[in-house]
Amino acid sequence: MPDPVAGATATLGPDGFPLNPISAGAAAPSAPSVAVAPAPAAPAVPKPATPPVARFLSDRPRVKTVALDWPVEVDGIDYRAVVIRRLTAGEVGAFVDRVRASGSTTEVRFPLFYDAAGAPIPDRAWDAFDSDDADKLVEAGDDFLPARFRTARTADASAPAGGDTTGSSSAALPASA
Repeated sequence: MPDPVAGATATLGPDGFPLNPISAGAAAPSAPSVAVAPAPAAPAVPKPATPPVARFLSDRPRVKTVALDWPVEVDGIDYRAVVIRRLTAGEVGAFVDRVRASGSTTEVRFPLFYDAAGAPIPDRAWDAFDSDDADKLVEAGDDFLPARFRTARTADASAPAGGDTTGSSSAALPASA
């Protein structure tokens, strides 16, 4: 059988197959010289996205400062006024996610209320506020709630008192003659 590589000779082993030239004692063939291009540079790692720089164009206020009638100091922080701020869609989404993740069925305050330095009012401070101040803050905060949550609060406020499912309708009727 002719050798497929012209001019090449092969040493055959006892089984009739060509021997590996290196195992037959021959010198290992040298690797051909090939120009190797440098490895391409690693792709640049994208930087994390920064929040957009947004500027609200409405003339309606998005922030309000409410002075407390009964200032208090809690854990070394002086609370004489509370800043109420509207939330962005992203902040509302993050809040809803936290509520769902907590699995809590207790009342959770919206993150609308901040101290003068811009830090959220912690529950410990809120609980120490005078009740009239807390009520005043909740009422002032209603204007800053997203509409879908304002509707829910209004519906709760108009519910019959004492856990009844219906209110008395006879009180609203005129007396018959």
